[in-house]
Amino acid sequence: MLSYLKLLIVMITVGMTQFAHSALLHGADPQQPDRLNEYFSHYGKEIDFLRKCFIPTVIKTGESDYINNYTSCLVDGLAHDVIDGKHGYVDEYGKVIIPHQFKSASSFSDGLARVAIDVENDDSIFGRHIGYIDKKGSFVVEPIYIFGQDYSEGLIGVLNKEYKYGFIDKYGNTILPFIYDYPIDYDSSGLITMNMIYSSYSYIFHDGVALVSLNGQWQFIDKQGNTVEYISH
Repeated sequence: MLSYLKLLIVMITVGMTQFAHSALLHGADPQQPDRLNEYFSHYGKEIDFLRKCFIPTVIKTGESDYINNYTSCLVDGLAHDVIDGKHGYVDEYGKVIIPHQFKSASSFSDGLARVAIDVENDDSIFGRHIGYIDKKGSFVVEPIYIFGQDYSEGLIGVLNKEYKYGFIDKYGNTILPFIYDYPIDYDSSGLITMNMIYSSYSYIFHDGVALVSLNGQWQFIDKQGNTVEYISH
């Protein structure tokens, strides 16, 4: 686990934050971000494939064709895609499955994706509302929030119009009340880590440890806040 997170830190420091997690999962070499593992499927005598991350490429009879420079990793059979500033989703062959209609979007996680829509005459600092869609493009959680995190371990951290954070489930039901002033991460054991404790970022615990940045120093901590190991890079 620690070696996995060490590699994640290395990738973050070289500017690969958005794709680090998926790249690691699919065996990517952090020294060769343009040579990530490829998804293969056979169709007749031709071979089509989509790269897991960065630029999806369709290969037919030895010739390549870039679909889009702004397509992310393939997750749950769909890739987050951007065309002319609008966000949507494509399948492994570049076919549009969910139209490009959102102001921003994230990759799917457990059947849900976070998307943003433009809101006219909205007085929030973002000028958009956040909701969550299923793989058919239908809203499961209506876009009523100012900010939202990705779905993780059964909960979603969201910011309401009163600028308070709380947690909802995948159906939009409030699980933890909107009383928090800072983004927080929540794990299945019930532990909450708050950014007011750690100066930079906090992450959900995995296997008893979390990766945090404290006073500019990346380190692994346990659930009591003790340092397990410092990370140097």
